[in-house]
Order: sequence, then C-alpha cells, then structure tokens
Amino acid sequence: MTFVTIVCFFCIFSMFVQSINLDQWIVERKMGKATIHILSIKKSTDNTFVHYTAIFRAPINTEMEESKKGFYWKSISEWEQGPMDSYTDTALYKASLTAPPSTYLIPPVWLTTESERFRMTYAPFATIEMQRDFKFNDCQFQVEKQESEASIKYKITVKTCDCRRRFTASVGKMTPTGFKKTAGLSSLYFFAVNLYPGFMIDDQISSIIINRTALIKDGVEIKSLQFLIEQDQDDFYNDLIYHSQFYYTLI
Repeated sequence: MTFVTIVCFFCIFSMFVQSINLDQWIVERKMGKATIHILSIKKSTDNTFVHYTAIFRAPINTEMEESKKGFYWKSISEWEQGPMDSYTDTALYKASLTAPPSTYLIPPVWLTTESERFRMTYAPFATIEMQRDFKFNDCQFQVEKQESEASIKYKITVKTCDCRRRFTASVGKMTPTGFKKTAGLSSLYFFAVNLYPGFMIDDQISSIIINRTALIKDGVEIKSLQFLIEQDQDDFYNDLIYHSQFYYTLI
C-alpha cells in the first residue's frame, strides 16, 4: 500500500466520520410519558348545573388557565393543589368545574407546566359518572435535535398513542410596543412532516426543519414552536373527554 493510497483512505475515512457527526441527533427529551397525568374524572348533575371534578398528578406549580368569562359567564372553575411528592417533584391537583348543562357553555380545562400545556374539553352527552382510564396517559414521545448554522431540525418519535400530530409556531419581531407576530407555521421558515398519520400508534415520526437563513434575512425570530398531540372521544357515552390537546414546547 503506497503512501498516496494511505492518505486517500484517511481522507475518505475522515469525510465519512464527519458525515456521521453531521447526522447525529441529540436527545433533548428521552422517551416517556407527559408530566401531566389524569387520574380520574367525576361527573354529577342537579336541576341547574353539571359538575365535573378532575384529579391530576402533575409537576409542582402547575397552573390552570382561566377561561374567557365573556363566553363562559355562568361557569365556575376552581383549582386546588393537594399532597406533594418531594421525590418526584409532583403534586395532586383537583380541577372543579360547574357549568350549565349545555353543549357550548362547558369551558375547557387548560393546564400549564414549564414545558407542557394540556387542554381538554368535557363530553356533555357522556352518561358515565366516573372514569379512571384515559388513552392520553398511554402516550409516550421522545424529542431529538440537530443543529447547524443554516438550520435547526427536530425529530419527535411517538409511541403507544392513538392521535393526530402537528406543529404550531409564532414568528415575528420586537417593536417599541412589544412582540408583533408576522407569521405562523409558514413555509418560508419551516418544513414539517408527520409520517404514518392515522394508522399507526407506535413509532410515529414527526419532524420539522427551521430555516435559520430565512429568519435572519427577514429580520424575524421564533417566539414559540410547539409540538401538538390531539385526541378525540372514542366512546360517545363512556368517555368523559370529548377532545384533548397536548402541547410540548420546543422553543
């Protein structure tokens, strides 16, 4: 083997190693379930109102967002923290809701943690009074990231989850009066793909590429980028959750 051959082999090997490094993904979140876990939902009715009580296990300092009073003006929501588990940094929470027994006056429940948001809407026509099994609790996902000067890539793998998947984004620029949104999930700055939609619950892949060059050229920045899992009611009478949305914050 000549010296030239050895040098050429070394060059080819170096290029191969570099290509592997360029393709490497950094795991930002290991495969696992959401930090918000639904333990139970109880429904009761009287002559005037319907009452829902949901028990969650979630990180300490989880908050419930208030619904718009103008639309849900007859509804009353209460949020109460229960016992804490210092080993897991979680606590039990009770979300109580009283509303008229109408299909459009039952406000959703919005929960927010440091990196997650969960929204669920109750099913007004469900006839069961107690539910303890929820398909949302089965969902697991992993987040991987790949970064270069020109782009940022995210890859999310979802397992054991019957759902729909998508991304949401807010892009804009700072002004004297604050942040001004100029675009959402625009193809100018994002390229998103959701593989195997609708017919798989394991190894579902969602990926998104962020065009850094275009952002810099237009003088805008990403205010937020979230990965969204959506689920619908399976049983019209025996599922107390009509619709749920889970948001994981990437940026």
